[in-house]
Amino acid sequence: MALAGVGAFLIAFYYLWQMFGVAYGGVVEKSSSATLSVFTASHEFIFSKLVLAPLVLLIIYFLYKKRKHLELKKSEWFLLLLFATSVIVVNQQVITGRLVEEGHFHWYTNRPVVYLGLAFLISFAITKIKSSKIQNLVYALLFLYLLAFGIGSQASSYKKSAPVYADLQKYGPVMDWLNKNSENESVVLANSTASNLIPAYTHNNTYYSEYAKYYATTPLERRIDAYYTFYYLTKGELNCEIKDVKLSEKFLDK
Repeated sequence: MALAGVGAFLIAFYYLWQMFGVAYGGVVEKSSSATLSVFTASHEFIFSKLVLAPLVLLIIYFLYKKRKHLELKKSEWFLLLLFATSVIVVNQQVITGRLVEEGHFHWYTNRPVVYLGLAFLISFAITKIKSSKIQNLVYALLFLYLLAFGIGSQASSYKKSAPVYADLQKYGPVMDWLNKNSENESVVLANSTASNLIPAYTHNNTYYSEYAKYYATTPLERRIDAYYTFYYLTKGELNCEIKDVKLSEKFLDK
């Protein structure tokens, strides 16, 4: 286990080093001003309410094992370290002073860790049921519940997203035209919706993207040029969000 920890540290060291480089190496100040909307100066401590309940239950479980003088398994130590990681990673700003948008880590890392912890605790609770028939019944009901929950979640998501993706089909002929009539790697000026689709469905690049504000490699001068270009083409009807371009949907929308 110690060897695994050393290996994990060596693998992550490069990314940790880059993170501190971003925090203290002047990358933020030298890059586009939009990066300042992603990095916020803060030392605040963040704790997820979603992580709290299973973490408390795990601590109670570990105290129970300690009271019974039972040794913790490697898998249990691993689970505890996962929860510790979920707290430490979203709080790197306590040390660095640079608060990074933590939402994605919470949704795509913390939530699976929480589900894993809950699954472990539920499994432990079921093993305390003396009757094997009742155990099997609980497992079967739990399986049916999770299956129904998964199907229901997907159906709800598809129902909500269907009109959005149906509306996007109007850009299909535009993508076909670009693939047939434009040179590879050519730059296309389009509205925000089309600009998000063009790199994925054609061999072209886009003049600008609403996501440019999240990347430090986009020079501020380049973004200012794009802003005034769209301001001119939309005759002053351009919207502005977080000091960045939000392309008018009137532009190339028909």
